[in-house]
Amino acid sequence: AIKAHVGADTSSDLLYATRVSRGTADLDAIDTFYVDVMGATLDIDSTTADYERHCFKYSTSSTVDLCFTTRNESATSSDFTIADMEGQMNGVHAALLAKPTCGVDKWLDNHHAYDAQSVSTSSIVTFLDSDAGADTYYYCSPQGSSYILHYIIDPTGWGIQLDLSATTQPSGCSDAARQVKAGGDYNPACDLGSC
Repeated sequence: AIKAHVGADTSSDLLYATRVSRGTADLDAIDTFYVDVMGATLDIDSTTADYERHCFKYSTSSTVDLCFTTRNESATSSDFTIADMEGQMNGVHAALLAKPTCGVDKWLDNHHAYDAQSVSTSSIVTFLDSDAGADTYYYCSPQGSSYILHYIIDPTGWGIQLDLSATTQPSGCSDAARQVKAGGDYNPACDLGSC
């Protein structure tokens, strides 16, 4: 089990998450996305001759850093670079999330979660519906007779599961065509949405 490690008994045999680490080809894009869109704060800014790393926290009470590292392409031992991986993932998103209510993008299985039910998604929704957010991929999952914002994709192509309080939804989560039969054995995990 993974639990927050603040105040935990050090004699326990539990595993605690302390950092989520990702590589990136564009640290400036990461800074802009996490600070301006997600509302995170820069917690660690580390630079050496070999790399530059920025770590973020969603809140001051967060116990896990979300870190992104960039380095010279010459540090890569093969022809496949971090930029290539980002391009590959975002290419899949472009094909499968062109309609945010179509849930067949398996890259979303590799995500971290922003768990804060007291935080509103309103600034994220405003961004997604703006010109600045027009190229940002996101997924809206079925819930009842409508769709709700479930994932947003950061510039690297990795997903963020949004376990936040939602009072509004982005326009791509339109529920105009959503029809779910009431009762029965409906399981939202088995519903790929509207493709």
